[in-house]
Amino acid sequence: MKHALFCWEYGAGMGHIGSHKMIARRLKANGWTTSLINPSNVELTADAAFDSILTLPQAKQLNEFDFTELSKIRSQNRVVTSFGYGSDKFVFGRLKLWSRLYDMTDPTLVVADYAPAALMAARGRFPTIAVGNGFTLPPANLTSYPPFFRAKDPTDATQLLDNVNSALRLARMPTLRYLPEMFHADFSACTTLEIADVYRRVRKDPVISLLCNQPIARADVSGKHEIFVYLTHCRWPMRRLVIEALVKVNQPTKVFSLQYGADDAELVSGSNIHFVKEPVPLNTIIKDSRFVIHLGSHSLALQLLVAGMPSLNLTIDIEKVVNGSVLKQAGLISMTSLPQIKSVDSLVETIQSALGDSGLVQNVTEFADNLPADTCERALNTIHAAANRLTS
Repeated sequence: MKHALFCWEYGAGMGHIGSHKMIARRLKANGWTTSLINPSNVELTADAAFDSILTLPQAKQLNEFDFTELSKIRSQNRVVTSFGYGSDKFVFGRLKLWSRLYDMTDPTLVVADYAPAALMAARGRFPTIAVGNGFTLPPANLTSYPPFFRAKDPTDATQLLDNVNSALRLARMPTLRYLPEMFHADFSACTTLEIADVYRRVRKDPVISLLCNQPIARADVSGKHEIFVYLTHCRWPMRRLVIEALVKVNQPTKVFSLQYGADDAELVSGSNIHFVKEPVPLNTIIKDSRFVIHLGSHSLALQLLVAGMPSLNLTIDIEKVVNGSVLKQAGLISMTSLPQIKSVDSLVETIQSALGDSGLVQNVTEFADNLPADTCERALNTIHAAANRLTS
């Protein structure tokens, strides 16, 4: 029986795990066994998508770097530094951890989402599929990372490459010619839409469409009044700012927050704002709402575009800013950086402007109307076919 091992290393985990679940369910339905390798800083319960869930010791550098410090991040070089790759000893330790885990599990296939050390440790031992969006899966065909913004990147990419190769040699693993090769896999599954790929001008392998687990309904916002707000990992100061602004906007609004508590309830008492305690299915949101406000999740932003639903992205970190900027430039979302908003009134103005943007509604509607019919099925079908091809 074929055994797929799913892994990720960096990020809060919800998007990565969600992608892995979709792929794992498809493989399990076709007779595979599946295992998820989870960083130790994220708590997970058993899930039917995986036959087992194992834990990899947490990287010491994980989450020490504040991805909201936008002024310090100019390219993937700085992101790679935040991984801990400024130290060859750290990289060597991660490579050996993955190597020992592979010895224990002996997978048929490794599926890696934002897990460069896992990919490098698997190279030459097991077939690999790299999964991610435009930001979390930069193209491996580059000789260097281009800047995200028009500013010089002070990070020493040559030193980073030297650190990685020093660790690879010590671990007796193949070295890299160029730093972006750390994301190389036997199959690169960039699960985004071409218009949303921040590397679309330099990516050699084409993107394979949005990863979906079900068909997405088409939105019809005419005659509707309800706003849906999706707050995932949103710390209290920023969450309070959003909630106070929503109360002032005074529109019928439903809010889902993972951190909902007594303070949130007090803020919305007597208002048009109502918290829901359980996650709301996407198609229900699309059916009931005229507008969605969220924290810039790549998958949610694209799912809303496929539905033809206008949205406001309140971005909170560099990944959301970079991914969202591409869509904003195309006129397909409204976007602002939440950490940079300093007052409730400023956010109220931003929300009201987005709600009244008829051009945004028209752009999103036309975009959804012109998408290929297989947009929601193509990515999962492509990954499943690649898994079988690589392990046949």
